[in-house]
Amino acid sequence: MSRIRMMIAVGFAAAGMLAASGCAKPRWKLGMQTYTFRTYTLLESIDKVNELGLEHIEAYSGQKVGSDFGDIQFDPGSSAEARESVKQKLAETGVNLVAYYFHTLGEDEAESRKVFEFARDMGVRVIVCEPPPDCLERVDKLANEYRINVAIHDHARDPKNPDYLYWNPDEVVKALEGRSKRMGTCADTGHWTRSGLDAVESLKKYEGRLICMHLKAMNKAALDGHDVVWGTGVTDMKAVLAEMRRQGFAGLASIEYEENPQDNLAEVAGCIKFHNETVESLGK
Repeated sequence: MSRIRMMIAVGFAAAGMLAASGCAKPRWKLGMQTYTFRTYTLLESIDKVNELGLEHIEAYSGQKVGSDFGDIQFDPGSSAEARESVKQKLAETGVNLVAYYFHTLGEDEAESRKVFEFARDMGVRVIVCEPPPDCLERVDKLANEYRINVAIHDHARDPKNPDYLYWNPDEVVKALEGRSKRMGTCADTGHWTRSGLDAVESLKKYEGRLICMHLKAMNKAALDGHDVVWGTGVTDMKAVLAEMRRQGFAGLASIEYEENPQDNLAEVAGCIKFHNETVESLGK
């Protein structure tokens, strides 16, 4: 058995022990942001997710579909044939496309409708994005019209762009005041750490608005920090998982491991192993 498969087996054995022990399972779905495998196509990424034993993904715009589709990307401009190939791959592997990241949304209603139409066609339940604050009313209207949730994502603070506010959870919460229940947040624990914020305290501010998550652990609390296997960095992932459990979080929790994208299966398997073992301990 390869080292990767052994790590996966150990991790899922922990999950099996949790079920057998009668401990309460977490309500969230552990999945993968396919940006983790950004040097590969979406079809290849789905195979990797399946190999890791996960069943849920968040895809992103900009990734090539793969196979015989050349430079066609997985976005609203993709052909019906390209979309069908993704649907077939999902059906073959049993992987569910739950969420879709599309960075800018809301600036133009006609273009935004194309994103929602694409999401509806692909069965996406959540669009993760960073709409300009003055476009949130339009996005909220479309989210309710299409019955697809929208989650505001946070990148790290940008010293070169002081107008960027979503790195700060207080600003995200403020932007969502008065918005419908279809509008919420996508918490990125790694970007919070890189911004010098405490991931757990930031996560607490999202209670009641938390729709999905990008789970990362950083090697240091600095803008040039990078991903490490959970449990080995400065981001307290055990405390993050405990807070998710306390909140009763029931959405998609996507691993987004950005380091070493060409060969990171062993590291991702380590994150899955940490997740499952930690969830077991929390369940007790």
